Amino acid sequence: MNEAYIEFSQEKSTIGLIEKHQNLVATRTLSKFFCLAGIRLGFVFTCVKDVILKVKSPYNVNQITCNIAINLFQNITDDIITSKYRQNILARQQAIKWLLKLSEVEKIYSTDANFVFAKLNCNSCCNSQLFDQKILRNYKIKSFSHPFQNFIRLSFW
Repeated sequence: MNEAYIEFSQEKSTIGLIEKHQNLVATRTLSKFFCLAGIRLGFVFTCVKDVILKVKSPYNVNQITCNIAINLFQNITDDIITSKYRQNILARQQAIKWLLKLSEVEKIYSTDANFVFAKLNCNSCCNSQLFDQKILRNYKIKSFSHPFQNFIRLSFW
């Protein structure tokens, strides 16, 4: 189960089910919630450690990445996680409120993540690349090519 965005959600993690279901593997990353995409560190929760170790390359995590992760886990608290979670909710609400004011936005899709996915109205603009120029000042935006040229992903964290 991919739990890359689990910290943004009120959904329960599947980690508690791992001992009960021997074929369950949960993957996580420090990229999303902890804003550490640059260190490229993910991790796995499973009961089948021997199987994972057979496919994992030796020394697949460098020392700098290890030190950053150890520092994070030694210093992170429930209060910090709760605060970041609340900040995400507020930022998402503000982004949606702002997007709703724009005539180019046709639909905003529901999300718990640190981004909003929206469909643009083709009558208002030709594609998401043109729309990018209008809102680039306020948010980090990802536009897409065909067949999703009329969609954007607006990141706010």
